Amino acid sequence: MDWKVADTPNDYHQELKANLQIIAPFYDADYRNFHEDLPLIIQIAQDCQGPVLELGCGTGRVLSALCQQKIPCTGIDLSPAMLARAQHRFGDLHPVAKPQLICQDMRDFDLQRRDFSLAIVATNTLMHLVQPDWQRAALTAIHRHLIPQGRIVLDLFNPPVRDLVLQEGHWQSVDAWAGPNGAWITKWMQRDVDWTHQRQYTRLMFETLHPDNRLEQAECRFVLRFLWAHEVELLLAQCGFRLIHVWGSYTCAPLEDQSETMVWVAEKR
Repeated sequence: MDWKVADTPNDYHQELKANLQIIAPFYDADYRNFHEDLPLIIQIAQDCQGPVLELGCGTGRVLSALCQQKIPCTGIDLSPAMLARAQHRFGDLHPVAKPQLICQDMRDFDLQRRDFSLAIVATNTLMHLVQPDWQRAALTAIHRHLIPQGRIVLDLFNPPVRDLVLQEGHWQSVDAWAGPNGAWITKWMQRDVDWTHQRQYTRLMFETLHPDNRLEQAECRFVLRFLWAHEVELLLAQCGFRLIHVWGSYTCAPLEDQSETMVWVAEKR
């Protein structure tokens, strides 16, 4: 594998921002059919009865669902390109109803308000922090911004060991959709794994075929540091949280070996 993680946090995050800028035009279409997590997130947010903070809010998929329920929310993201699309999404909302969008690094973000009743880290976002101490720093920063007994929802994939072994190194066509102006977009993916450092290296290729048969390709790369279930439990405890729930689905099914996701709900001690 001819791919190494940048040596310094600043270099790594510059690379991450560059890759997020590449994927930003495709992101909403890529997630067009993914809504399974929203009912659970909305229910937890309503139960918490207070402002919500989302880490790595991207183009505003989750924030939009919260706004529709009139839940006050704030989103932070590292990527100006993603936040620009989020700003466009919320452009028609009354200023009072709009979420606050802030460009900060979730490892060490520092906001004026620290009265959030709930923090959300959806769809593997924590895994973009590829060092254990970066993940710990993010959870510690979240802890600082929550009220006493404030909660965190952490959504991570349950490492699919068998699939990763079988598919390692192979390009696969994983999705396709109709793009603007009659174009057709195909998404390709290749994954490699560094088991020692618990890192999944993913290459994404978006091929846009235009009506005149012109083909454009946009390639981006992401590293995810995945976590094992017991590791998450220890990490939350270390960062000042008390575990309340761990589920293996967005319908609150138990976490099992075959579960595709791990949903963690914890409370600030």
